[in-house]
Amino acid sequence: MNLKNTVGAMGCFAAALLFVACQDKGSPDAAVVESATSPEAEVKTLYVGPTMADCVGVAPMTCLLVKDSPDAEYGMFYDPIEGFDYVPGYEYELRVEVAERENVPADASALVYSLVEVVGKKKAGLALEDGGWELKARAGIHIAFQGGKLSGHAGVNRYFGNYELDGAALAIGPAGSTQMAGPQEAMEQEQRFLKDLGRIAKYRIVGKELRLIDGEGQVALVFVPRKQLALSAVQWRATGVNNGKGGVVSVLAGTEITAKFEASGMLSGNGGCNNYSGSYELDGEKLRIGALGQTRKMCARPEGIMEQEANYFRALGYVANYRIDGKTLELRSEKGALLVQFAVKP
Repeated sequence: MNLKNTVGAMGCFAAALLFVACQDKGSPDAAVVESATSPEAEVKTLYVGPTMADCVGVAPMTCLLVKDSPDAEYGMFYDPIEGFDYVPGYEYELRVEVAERENVPADASALVYSLVEVVGKKKAGLALEDGGWELKARAGIHIAFQGGKLSGHAGVNRYFGNYELDGAALAIGPAGSTQMAGPQEAMEQEQRFLKDLGRIAKYRIVGKELRLIDGEGQVALVFVPRKQLALSAVQWRATGVNNGKGGVVSVLAGTEITAKFEASGMLSGNGGCNNYSGSYELDGEKLRIGALGQTRKMCARPEGIMEQEANYFRALGYVANYRIDGKTLELRSEKGALLVQFAVKP
């Protein structure tokens, strides 16, 4: 079978329409569907790639990338696979039934593909919840999806909310945001962006682009993977420290608290008065900081410096998670309380 297909131009257009329909079906991963084809139908194995690709029939469309053996190269696949609920970010091994359509209309494919069984599914390539995404050609606007929670920056304000996934269907709830004011043009752009988020109905990953699609099937927003600093890539300077009373306060003027997370697992820095060092462990976004050794100086100025340092070292002992957003690092407790906030040290 030639996986680049022999459908005519009009057939590609019909396939595009059918493809959209099949993407919205909610069949389970291991679905088995009844054959609606003739007894002469053939069962084949197909391998489906983790992203889609732009292709052209009568009009521009997006195609699955498919091959017929594990070692072959992926090729454009213009037809829908009836009953297959494709989710980007996974490689699939499918058994499909392939049958010739009788009395083929001029604008339809000569073949009908129907899912028999999802044999295998494994994580591969980009997925919706892999790190953050930045709005294409719009620096400063970004988004991150994680465990049903949505967050990001809309240009002036940070925003947050919830989302639900069902296959490639994506529903985003109303977003809350901070209330900072900015230039009128930036504020208007921010409002358009947040309004567009509320219209999203599904998503696709095409190449390295995340495309959010509205209820009318139009691409509303296009993102690319966001480049993010590694924890060990830079030296960090604290901008706020939890005071142990439930609040994060700015670092005292005239003092500097630093941290350097080495790729080897060693942590070192200055608490404002004393140098310190120790070890840390990472597991995804989970961070554990071990016992720290420190020098024993006493600093008299500015007033409150030793209390600030004590609060900093105490906060490090409660760190359970970290998050990097642009050039900002947040260390948080198991329950999500902010313990220390850093910025990249110039």
